[in-house]
Amino acid sequence: MPVFEGRDLIGKDRTGSGKTLAFSLPLLEKLRTEGALNNTPRQSPFIIVLVPTRELCMQVTKEFLRFMNHPGEYRVASIYGGTEIYPQIDQLRNGVDIMVGTPGRIIDLMDRQAFSFRSLRYFILDETDQMLNIGFQEDIERILKTLRSELEGNGKSIDRIQFLLFSATIPKWVDQIASRFMKPDLVFVDMIRHSETKTSTTVEHLSLFFPS
Repeated sequence: MPVFEGRDLIGKDRTGSGKTLAFSLPLLEKLRTEGALNNTPRQSPFIIVLVPTRELCMQVTKEFLRFMNHPGEYRVASIYGGTEIYPQIDQLRNGVDIMVGTPGRIIDLMDRQAFSFRSLRYFILDETDQMLNIGFQEDIERILKTLRSELEGNGKSIDRIQFLLFSATIPKWVDQIASRFMKPDLVFVDMIRHSETKTSTTVEHLSLFFPS
């Protein structure tokens, strides 16, 4: 699934189909080409990835780390709840290039002013339908409203952000988010089409029967 240059994207694809590679590598290459990855102290993130679960947060973080050209090329913050918040605050205030996190913990850090959106270039919602199932709709909208408010308060437009939204299904709420925060010329890519299978066909599912 390509990341279209400068245009917002809604991608519909199966869970486990390699979407992380599809968005992370092109964005990293873009930042490399521009010479943005300099490990600048107190750097605010260029990329924010919202994910529904701690497990997916760690998985996406691992993928970003895997694409480093050399150790320490850039800094990735893995932000999720259920763990001590103060080391995360210190990491963000020291500077990060990429932030991967769950909505609740990101809101907590946002309210504590542990980071800003001033350098943000790319905003990604991964597994959006799962986020709605878990009940993160209000949290996501709050993050997006704060993002727009902060940018406008600094004389910038939200149009400078490229939004990438990935989901195995496209709920009605996605259309609402697109109309309020994404650019009108957004690209829609449907890799599932009429298939009823919502998980990758390359993933093998096994079950074990344990008699009670």
